[in-house]
Amino acid sequence: MRNIFTVTSCLTVLICLLFITVFQGCSSKRTTETFANGQQIYIDEMPEIEKEQARKEISLAVNDALYRYELHSGDSIEVMYHIDSAIESEDYLLNVNDEIQVDILHHDEITRRLKIRPDGKITLPRKGDMLAVGLKPMELSALIENIYSDIFTNLTVTTTVTKYTSKMQELKKAITNSPLGQAKAIKVNPDGYIQLPLIDEIKASKLTISELESSVNKLYQKQFRNFAVSMILKDIVGNTIFVFGEVQQPGAFNAVRPMTLLQAVGRVGGIKSTGSLKEVKVLYWDKQNRSHIRTVNLYNILDKMQLEEDILLANNSVIFVPKTGISLANEFVDQYISKLLLFNGTSFGISYEIDKVKFDY
Repeated sequence: MRNIFTVTSCLTVLICLLFITVFQGCSSKRTTETFANGQQIYIDEMPEIEKEQARKEISLAVNDALYRYELHSGDSIEVMYHIDSAIESEDYLLNVNDEIQVDILHHDEITRRLKIRPDGKITLPRKGDMLAVGLKPMELSALIENIYSDIFTNLTVTTTVTKYTSKMQELKKAITNSPLGQAKAIKVNPDGYIQLPLIDEIKASKLTISELESSVNKLYQKQFRNFAVSMILKDIVGNTIFVFGEVQQPGAFNAVRPMTLLQAVGRVGGIKSTGSLKEVKVLYWDKQNRSHIRTVNLYNILDKMQLEEDILLANNSVIFVPKTGISLANEFVDQYISKLLLFNGTSFGISYEIDKVKFDY
């Protein structure tokens, strides 16, 4: 009798703990955002204007798809060059290896045909070196007139470009040798940068195509006139999402377009019957490389259309779907109550009901 009484007492305690676990799991969960410093906010407490902004951002990203996609290492881009044939105009800027004719009226002894050296300079009689690269021909003429003003008065100088060896020609050569014509196919390097002809490396990761296109055009426009590039995202390989826990197909997959948490859960076949929609965890890093954890109640999104509680997944986001309270209770019964009874040689059975589902032991 004492043995049975002891088992019954332990069983009572365990069943109480079991129901506490179940009821906690069935309680309403609020979507939260937890920052690396421990700060936590509740999404349902956000001002309505911020909720509306979050809904718009999610909608735009999903509907605009690749337009709002942020680039990652390994992604492929096609860069198309648009060059106006009128580029060599009076606004032409002198470059290294250009050949120029400097005519000084009534002073043939100073008139010269010169070639701009690799250091960007030319050498003038009696005056020595002066910088010519980056100047318009008319600007160079005015500068030469000023330099010689201490020797001659009322000088008239004319500068004519007799041979163009500009960077534009180098650029045309670099891009027309491509199988794509006046275009280049490039990949985002592992460090997040890309390399294009005649400009410095530029960081592409975490930029949209339109943002990268704008940055590249600004760099080229410092050197060229009547010139622009446009870009197309050809292949996405860098946006990896990791999903584990109570889902049908746990593992990693490449997201080929901007994706929300709800879409990612669908992408892996959905949540198992043992999984909780109310406490889905997302670990991600923002543009400043700060870590965040968002706990999302997907029921609020599906049943109440609270789209602001969803989240656009950043690259390398990690999703975890925990078990439901009922699933935990099942494990609890199996691992503790049943084994306790068997350990003590007790053969009577028990039954209990959770959410209208009856379980017998």
